[in-house]
Amino acid sequence: MQRVDLTFLRAFKVWWSISWRAIVLWWPFAIASVLSARGVLHAGPHVTPPAPAEFGHHMARLWVVWLPFFVAAVIVHAFAIRWALRRARWSDFRLQAVADDQSTPAT
Repeated sequence: MQRVDLTFLRAFKVWWSISWRAIVLWWPFAIASVLSARGVLHAGPHVTPPAPAEFGHHMARLWVVWLPFFVAAVIVHAFAIRWALRRARWSDFRLQAVADDQSTPAT
């Protein structure tokens, strides 16, 4: 297998390949995060903004919602990268994960 230089255009192709896969995988989590944030804040068109004294309480409640979705985002992106590495083929190159030469045992 021939090694090629990762040009700006090739880097853009890799970025786009990973990005659209992450977006496709993320949609269910994005919808769930909006719905759960609305439920936590009891937000709606008829609700007035919270008083400044209540702001910290609402931010603490949002942290509980945000943290699991942040972890989910990391996992989704890892799946998107794996998907791109296994399936993506471009006209002039492809990506491949290989072991480091130093980690292979000497014979």
